Amino acid sequence: MGIAYKDDINLPIQIGYFILQYANLRMLQFYYDFLDVYIDRSNFAYYEMDTNSAYIVLSGPDLPSVVKPEMQDEFPNFCPNLIVLDRDRIYLINMNESTVTKLVVDLPSKGSESFQIDYHQTKSYIYWVDPYYGTMHRTCYPCNDNERMIEEIIPKSSLYHPISFSIDSDNDHIYWSDSSYNAVIRSNLDGSNKTVIIKSSNGIGHLTLDVKNSWIYFMDDEIGTIERSTLDGNAKVVVISDSVMTKKSRILLDFEGGRIHWTVRNMIRSAFLNGSDIQEIKGYGNQNYRYSINGIAVYNDYLYYTNNWSGRYVNQVDRSGSNFARSAMVHDSINDMKIFNGRVKKDPCVTYKRLDNAEKRSTGFFADWTSEESISDDMLEEGWYRIYSDNGDDMPTTQLPGTKYCGTMNPFWLNGTLPKFVDGNTTVESCMQTNQSICEESVNIIIRNCDGYNVYYLRPTPANSSYCFGSGPVHCPASMSSETEYYPGCSSNFPTASLSVEVEALLTEGEIIPIPNLDPKPSLIPIFKCEFDDQSNGTYAYDVYWLICGNVIKNNTNLLFKDITNAIVLKETDWHGKYKMNMEVDVVDKDSVLKNRLCQSYNDPHFRTFDGRYYDYMGIGEFVMYKNDLGPYRVHALFTSCYDGSAGTSCICGIAIRSKESLFVLRTCRNISKTEKHLLQQPIVSLTSCDKTDMSIKNTNNNYKIILPIATEIQFSIARRFISVISIKPSVKDINTAKGLCGVPSTSKDPSDDFTHREKGAINNEKSFADSWK
Repeated sequence: MGIAYKDDINLPIQIGYFILQYANLRMLQFYYDFLDVYIDRSNFAYYEMDTNSAYIVLSGPDLPSVVKPEMQDEFPNFCPNLIVLDRDRIYLINMNESTVTKLVVDLPSKGSESFQIDYHQTKSYIYWVDPYYGTMHRTCYPCNDNERMIEEIIPKSSLYHPISFSIDSDNDHIYWSDSSYNAVIRSNLDGSNKTVIIKSSNGIGHLTLDVKNSWIYFMDDEIGTIERSTLDGNAKVVVISDSVMTKKSRILLDFEGGRIHWTVRNMIRSAFLNGSDIQEIKGYGNQNYRYSINGIAVYNDYLYYTNNWSGRYVNQVDRSGSNFARSAMVHDSINDMKIFNGRVKKDPCVTYKRLDNAEKRSTGFFADWTSEESISDDMLEEGWYRIYSDNGDDMPTTQLPGTKYCGTMNPFWLNGTLPKFVDGNTTVESCMQTNQSICEESVNIIIRNCDGYNVYYLRPTPANSSYCFGSGPVHCPASMSSETEYYPGCSSNFPTASLSVEVEALLTEGEIIPIPNLDPKPSLIPIFKCEFDDQSNGTYAYDVYWLICGNVIKNNTNLLFKDITNAIVLKETDWHGKYKMNMEVDVVDKDSVLKNRLCQSYNDPHFRTFDGRYYDYMGIGEFVMYKNDLGPYRVHALFTSCYDGSAGTSCICGIAIRSKESLFVLRTCRNISKTEKHLLQQPIVSLTSCDKTDMSIKNTNNNYKIILPIATEIQFSIARRFISVISIKPSVKDINTAKGLCGVPSTSKDPSDDFTHREKGAINNEKSFADSWK
């Protein structure tokens, strides 16, 4: 670069001096606006050198570890975070640490379609849409008030039906694609002032925003395109044409890489923002076309995604699809995810201290001062704690422990109730019980429900007192035992050997009952004998207890092994008149309410539902005959033309059966067609089995019988290189639950809901019903 200047102006020197002073200013800003704000001066040293460079020494391993406690929530987030949505919860996941923070639990609606999520970058709102019910909700994060609360933005009763959406954080708008209006709608952040931005004759699928450049990117459901327009709906152009896209495809803008990503079933495709340089990124794992990617996000050099094969995991690959890793796992199948660039609030459910081995704080533990040291929390460091105890982590609320219980002289109990998750941080009074009062002194503590466990903000208590947690008797340590295996009486001198005991049922000779014309013989009476081996060479004493229905009916204690013969035998006289040992078992077939129920599809094709409704349907392609989300369990059938040169009929040439994570597939055709048949010489059969208990498969002369774990039976036969018939016998687990071309089985054999549309519910049009299950 050349610089032109006049002789009387030393411009290069002025420029250089400005750059130097500006750099010094930035260094001062870093010190006073960052270091001095977030870190106490006792925890760092700042050295500025005469070379205009600076060095920092910290008292901890990294910056977050030395941040002032009161500034933890305000400290900027330098790590990649994901907000993740499954069917029940919203999570925040730190991808560096793989820590998972639950933000919301018990989501409303929970339709069968995948939820979608987005957030406002400055106003502390996280939004989500349920496209099945057409609802939109939001929650506040991060915030101090109303955290974990759910606010309804678009209710189920609304005339609008959002299926995909994106937040415009710069202009405080929500944009969503609406299936009721076949349009893109814009509203305020509270759902008010709704305006149609784009009207389409086709359905509009997933959409996303490029707010910086004022673009909307949206997918055309019908023709498989990604289009772009301005935020006011003008200047529409087609960016991507991809006929394989479906209404479940997702769009992601990668501003750093200058690319647009979209999902096609189990793959991710990518192109420049102008639609050129299309590339394909294979997802890791099962590549069966039935599986699809649900959520996708990008950060630096990595793509994060989830699919409906390993749905609970956040998967990570580089931009080429290589170097697969699983980054985190949540409770249920993930619906959607977004990189979260907003402020992160430290959650005590993740950042707590551990209070380990807290069993002796149980209300069932009575302190024996002759052998136990009293627990006292007078030196406890104030802060958030999670209690780890085999006896539970709940503080007692109603059953007062009593003095000398909970391992201390004066136990603290909770004078209130434990919070629910939605309550957030809850301040509750804890009371110290003494011989004079049940609440002689009190300490206010904070409790936070973490969806499965509680954390407690504890403060020091007076001397000779401590907090109670859990209930019930406390088990002896591993190196000790007692007569009951619980306190009191635990001792290292007590035998700790484990014995393998077997009870043998025998017949022994009883009294002789005379029978005319026969030789006298003794009767046979039943006895039970307890068999075990002595491991002490005769030095242990044994207590032998016989129980029936949990009740002790015979016991002998403190017996040496040589004296134990009678104690280990239970005779008829021990239970006679008290218990009836001849067991009577009533066997009830719960499936009898579905006796003679059968869904069938046989070629041409003809259908009969579980409740006996007959119909004809000549569709070509893959259809869902049976669907039960309990497993999940699925039966799909593949239909093609029955004859060459003839349209209007269809025959079965394939079947796919899913049971949980296992998949059985049989196919007799190479391709499907409306007018031609392309049959294989031999069927292709494949089985992807993750657990041998997922399904039972029997094949006899091309007659298959497959039984699912819920007792649903699928039978089919191969004849003339077609599958001639598919029969599905339902179980009680299918009642009012199963759906598909087989209809909905009911106990009353009511066919009125058999034509249950995949999305619209019960209808009367058999073609529309069957089309929806393709």
